[in-house]
Amino acid sequence: MLKRENLLVVAGAFWLIAGVNVAIIGIQSLLDTPRDHWFWMFGFMAVVFAGFGLMFRRVSRKHAARILGHPDDRVSVLRTFDVKGYLIIAVMMGGGIALRAFNIVPAVFVGSFYPGLGTALALTGVGLLVKRFRRHGVGERPCPSKG
Repeated sequence: MLKRENLLVVAGAFWLIAGVNVAIIGIQSLLDTPRDHWFWMFGFMAVVFAGFGLMFRRVSRKHAARILGHPDDRVSVLRTFDVKGYLIIAVMMGGGIALRAFNIVPAVFVGSFYPGLGTALALTGVGLLVKRFRRHGVGERPCPSKG
């Protein structure tokens, strides 16, 4: 059982670690592709990052509101995600593993899609961590006293 605010740390760490891992897989594939493809790959990467970044921002706000709105002060760590969240995680992880394991998508796709997706995931995790620590004044400057 954790304080509900600390579920933001669990969620943020999960998103951050997942994002870094996805980005690393993508960067490894990027480095295995010929450099003459890199220009358009970086362009596609930016589009993926922007699209998923906007989507994850909206999702993380709802996610944080759900966590912070929980009626109990102490909550099971399993409540970090709701059922829909766990299903999405399972489908995305399973789908990503299957796409690579069965060579359904070429390395050039992985090298341009995964870094953008991973960066968006990781930054969403950072955003949840920042939200948690700003919530209790960590990292904020003290107000100057009136005198």
